[in-house]
Amino acid sequence: MSETSFALADNRLPDLSHYNENSLAYDPFNYRSRKYRIRKAYAERFAVTQQQSQDACDTESTETRIADLRTLNVISPDIDEIVADIESIISLPKLSQVSQAQATFHALQEWEGYVLKRGERDFTARLLDLTAGSTQEEEEVTIPLAEISEDDLNRLRQGSVFRWVIGYERSVSKAKRRISQIVFRDLPAMTMQDLSEGEKWAKKIGRSIAG
Repeated sequence: MSETSFALADNRLPDLSHYNENSLAYDPFNYRSRKYRIRKAYAERFAVTQQQSQDACDTESTETRIADLRTLNVISPDIDEIVADIESIISLPKLSQVSQAQATFHALQEWEGYVLKRGERDFTARLLDLTAGSTQEEEEVTIPLAEISEDDLNRLRQGSVFRWVIGYERSVSKAKRRISQIVFRDLPAMTMQDLSEGEKWAKKIGRSIAG
């Protein structure tokens, strides 16, 4: 194969015909020898791959290309040494992993409550306003069972403790939607005696503050 100059894009490889390959026997410590063999390998590889379709060249792996060149007896058996030289010179940066954006939630109002009674379509509960920093139940509400998830319906009974949060969620695409979520906590249910004693204690504290 003649050692002529090859043009790739706008970069032209130098003419290597004036080099004497015999006088430049491979020597791992001879920079001039390594430089010559690397340039020659590039020229030989370009001459062969230029005859193939561009699509095939883009999809082939480096190992496949080297195997094809060996089959055609175009390159010398010590191509592994040349490839090692090339890899020691060219270092491709590693792609950093792109963190996936996630939706965010902002709470507007939050309560903690316990169930007073459960009906067929709804349940009644007393609520403690956590957002306002209340220390005793201030509200009694009726909540439809449709607001409760299937898993939490099995936990919903008299005395069950739950957390109710109302807020808005902002998606990755910046879309904003309002959300109401009720989650029951895995705590022992309050008995009627607990509720009665708690109510008496709250009234007692209220009278002492007022008096």
